[in-house]
Amino acid sequence: TACARVRPFFPSLSSINKDILQLPGVFEIHEQHFWQLVDGLVIASMHLKVDNTIAWSRVRASITETLHKHGVHNMTLQPELSR
Repeated sequence: TACARVRPFFPSLSSINKDILQLPGVFEIHEQHFWQLVDGLVIASMHLKVDNTIAWSRVRASITETLHKHGVHNMTLQPELSR
């Protein structure tokens, strides 16, 4: 029997960070964790220092869209409001 090993999909963390840090209202990312439970299911959790003068719902929507573009569809985002 032949067994083929396929490298599981995992997004580029540096590319994700670069894209998120370019979003309006995002100052910093820390306590960032990514893991994969099964093929194709990448999960993220991160703390973000964000501008308190911009609605968190708008910032969160931008971050979520960015993560989706990188193949991350399950996430927990913890905002830390700052100026």
